[in-house]
Amino acid sequence: SPIQSAILAGDDVTGVSIMGVRKKMDSGPVYLQKEIPIDEKNSHELFEELSEMGADALLEVVLGFEKFSPMKQDNGQATYCKKITRKSGEVSLDDPGLMQKYRAYYGWPGIYTFLDGKRVKITEMQDGEITKLQPEGKKEMSLEEFERGYGRITPAH
Repeated sequence: SPIQSAILAGDDVTGVSIMGVRKKMDSGPVYLQKEIPIDEKNSHELFEELSEMGADALLEVVLGFEKFSPMKQDNGQATYCKKITRKSGEVSLDDPGLMQKYRAYYGWPGIYTFLDGKRVKITEMQDGEITKLQPEGKKEMSLEEFERGYGRITPAH
């Protein structure tokens, strides 16, 4: 979950590393690192961009291996990424990190909350505001449609 973790942490950049493989996980030398800005991208968009970047970087290292000097990893810079589960997507509507969670968990597991004991998926957000929801057992609907049927869930906009 490194992509999701970078978004959740509010990092400005993420990237790929081409590393040598060793028995101990993530302990091999680094041959090449490339970064991209996270901006307002969601995890799906970053995954697509990083997949292409990683493939290009791997090809660059393989084809020009003799030009690269391996760098030892700094274990002090290592971070741990938690496993993502369906429960990771449960949010509170007043959570100040709601937009980050939406972007990080975009696609899977998605984000959801409970209103009157019913699960409600938040399926679209724009500029920090919820724009589409999907109540349990119902079709996706706009915020306006939702609030007409279920009552206001957000401050007046």
